[in-house]
Amino acid sequence: MANVTITGYPSAIAVVIPVNPVWESNEIVCNIHVDASDFDTDDEYLTFNYEGVDTIIWLVEECRYSPTQIHFVNKHGGQEVLHFYKTKESQMKVKKLSYERNYLQPSEGSHQFVNFGVQGKSNFKLSSGYVEEQHNDIFKQLLLSSRIWMYDATESANPIPLTNHFK
Repeated sequence: MANVTITGYPSAIAVVIPVNPVWESNEIVCNIHVDASDFDTDDEYLTFNYEGVDTIIWLVEECRYSPTQIHFVNKHGGQEVLHFYKTKESQMKVKKLSYERNYLQPSEGSHQFVNFGVQGKSNFKLSSGYVEEQHNDIFKQLLLSSRIWMYDATESANPIPLTNHFK
């Protein structure tokens, strides 16, 4: 069994995560979620060491908005996560039918116009912020994916249909 060692610098606080070596394709693609509260708030970067190879992640706080996680099936068939750190604009379009009552007047506390068959459709627009050019392929995979989910605050997956707007 191998380990991933995550070290925060300059505090040198280390966290070790055991990783089982597997060869099944549904287990090879994985994500490591790190709780930032395990490290010092003054840490500038984290190093991930796996089998002698170091990967450095710089810690940059730019979140003015609540980050949104979008999960999708990538071209290899594995689930991939994209984080959108910028604005999230929500809209709701409502369709309804209404009729005017010929009895009960507003002066009596009743509604004169009654709505029925009310239907609503909500949509949202996410902004990723600056993305390096080498990550364009990941966004193309997101646009071409047929299975996309967004996790809400209760950690339940909400399937979302994607409209093809890409700037």
